[in-house]
Amino acid sequence: MRFAQWKIVEHGWGVVGIITNNSWLNGITHRQMRKSLMETFDEIYILNLHGNTRKDENDKNIFDIMVGVSINIFIKHPGFPSKYCNREFSAEKVFYYSVLADNIVTRNEKLNLLETKTLSSLKWKKLNPQETENYFFIPQDLKEENTYNSFFKIINILYNYNSGVGMRNYKIVIHYREKDLLDLKKKFSILNDENLRKKI
Repeated sequence: MRFAQWKIVEHGWGVVGIITNNSWLNGITHRQMRKSLMETFDEIYILNLHGNTRKDENDKNIFDIMVGVSINIFIKHPGFPSKYCNREFSAEKVFYYSVLADNIVTRNEKLNLLETKTLSSLKWKKLNPQETENYFFIPQDLKEENTYNSFFKIINILYNYNSGVGMRNYKIVIHYREKDLLDLKKKFSILNDENLRKKI
């Protein structure tokens, strides 16, 4: 997707159509990606086909995969600067359609929709991703956002923060009962490396 964006920026205008997994539509780690796409393109259409079995969505994927998918169309019109520019975001720039909103859940129903509908015949929902700092490309219920934001951030009470401690063998070194920890300590103190590996 980034390569396609770069090619459009270099050329100055064009259309990108791409099928991707749909995790980037509302993933927090993708917020700068969504913002950058909004800065680059004049119109963005997201056709969310869902089908994520990992999230227990009760619909079928059009492919034999576990992650949900979306069809994404990005349009940059001629006549605008070809390099990144920070022009005002249009309130009518990002358009979203979810098959689940129309109760389209089977693979055949989804394929039929794709065969019979056009870009102009779908009932697009206009989004305003810039309403939050996360630039969500999926409709969000923001009624409780002020309440959520009124609480302190964890980074405001800690001097340093990072990803924390990581290790490979959690089951071996992390225990919740004192007895288990003492047993482990005993094994480490009396067994040589070879026997320790066999035991644990």
